[in-house]
Amino acid sequence: MKKKSKKPTDSTRFFVDPDEFQSLTFGTSVDQVAEIAGVSPGTVRRWLAGSSPIPYAVAQLFRLRCRGLVGPDWEDWRFGADGLLYHPQWRRGFTGRELAGMWITTQLAAGLRADLRQAQRDKAAQQAEIEQLEERVYFYRRQVRLEASLGLALVRMVG
Repeated sequence: MKKKSKKPTDSTRFFVDPDEFQSLTFGTSVDQVAEIAGVSPGTVRRWLAGSSPIPYAVAQLFRLRCRGLVGPDWEDWRFGADGLLYHPQWRRGFTGRELAGMWITTQLAAGLRADLRQAQRDKAAQQAEIEQLEERVYFYRRQVRLEASLGLALVRMVG
């Protein structure tokens, strides 16, 4: 008995034409496509035969591999046959997990920088408050000395 092919539903409406996908993966073996996409070689064969829908995200991944990354910041970056993203001045490629980890680290660093700036503002405000309190201490010390001197003068005059 032959299995029916899955038809896209509303929840899976973004699929790619097998011919377009084949042009995106030209020169790449089925096993390499499977490894890069994170699926089995059988799934790739079904995609290429048109019996299974090709997810849009997978096609986008291969478009990036084909055309390269966009913008001057990505100049000379490349995808290797192993599916890793290579920096022009770095020998080892980056996995998706490593890039996600770098993004998280960057976000944490940005949060820490914001916390540091806030702590510096708080420190400056506390330093200004300390200076005001030191001025008040100086004023009250002078007042106490003056009152003590005046008190001694009154004691001498009366006494």
